[in-house]
Formats: sequence, structure tokens, C-alpha cells
Amino acid sequence: MPELLLSGLVDIHHAPYANAIAAAGGLPVQLPREADPAALVDRLDGLVVAGGEDVDPRRYGAVPGSASTQLDPDRDAHESGLIAAALDRRLPLLGICRGHQLLNVVLGGTLIGHLPLDHGEAHGQLAYPLHARVHGLRFASGEPLAARLGSDVLVNSFHHQAVATPGAGVRIVATAPDGVCEALRAGPRAVGVQWHPEYLREQPDPLFSWLVEEARRSRTSIVEAPIHVAAAL
Repeated sequence: MPELLLSGLVDIHHAPYANAIAAAGGLPVQLPREADPAALVDRLDGLVVAGGEDVDPRRYGAVPGSASTQLDPDRDAHESGLIAAALDRRLPLLGICRGHQLLNVVLGGTLIGHLPLDHGEAHGQLAYPLHARVHGLRFASGEPLAARLGSDVLVNSFHHQAVATPGAGVRIVATAPDGVCEALRAGPRAVGVQWHPEYLREQPDPLFSWLVEEARRSRTSIVEAPIHVAAAL
């Protein structure tokens, strides 16, 4: 009955993440919010925390501003639980865009609430196709991502929040030419990136390949963090 579908919550499977995991040789699994985060992580070999709307600024001691997107505190709480459990278990973790930012916030870091479009690399510009590579990266000396991705790599960019103060144990390992944080590490098996590798045309992507390689050291599957709304970009 269509009226029942319209009146309830819907879990939406956002295909680019699952496609990227599968292309790298993993088994993608969608996670519902109704499940306990720690119990889920106990059954997983790896975790992707996906992109989406803003992290609630109240989680890092700020307040929403005029540029804030729609906020979803329930999603923040659920994914924060997944991140905390994954870090506790040293589960391979890849945070993408919002997931990268939330990883920093879970560890006590803060975010820049809004990057103006007419400054720096215009990170929030949505005029380009999602796969368009628009700016380069500056890697920290000796960073393994430079060898995996290539020191001359270009990445896509569509975000208006960014990492400000790194959280406990967080190390910024790559920036955009304008200094905005583009990649971080939180221990040996947790990486966050500000761009969207799942939309890049060259698959398997080196980051998803890294995640699957790390996951294989545990068991045989890989898991995608939940996407609950259609416009989760």
C-alpha cells in the first residue's frame, strides 16, 4: 500500500559506496540505525562512514549557522557509536567527507562551519560533475597515501565544512593547496578523506583497495555505513 510507504522511515541504499567496495573485492553490507553500533561492529571486518549532511555543530561546541544544511542528530549519534566501536576494536575504517569530519569530532576535534565559495579552492562548488577532479593534494612528508594515490593526484570536491582543530590522536596527512584538511589518520587503521573516491571513474579506487586489504586480515567481508536519505551528499 503506497500510503504506508509514505508514512514511515526508509533506509536507502546509496549505490556508489557499495559499488566501490565491490570493485575493490569486498562484500558491501548496509547498516540500519535500529541495530546497536557496538554489536554491529563486532560482526564486521571494515567500516565506511559515508558522506551526507552537516555534522551537528553542537557536537563540537558550536551552533548551526546560516549555511548549515539540514541536521540529523540521530544519524550523528548512531555513526559516532560505529566510529567509537571501530576505533576500540582497531577495525579498518574509512571516513568520507562527512565521515572524515565526524571521525575528527568523535575524537574531540572541531570543524570549520563554512568555507566560502569565493575563497581558496571553492570547495563547496556544485557546478562540476561529481567525478570531476578539481584540485591537488599536499601530503605530509613520508605519508603512505602519497605512494598509494600518487603525489600528483587530483581529487573531486564538494563540501562546505572542514576539519579545524584535530582531535586526540588525529594527524592531518594531506591538505588542499589552500591549506584545507583533505586527509587525516587516527591510528594505523583509521583514515578520513574529504573528497569522494566512490564517485571517481577510476575503480577500484586505491582507498577502497586499502580498506579491503586491511579487512582481509580480519575475515572476508566489508561494510558500508548507513545512508538513510536520498540526498546524502
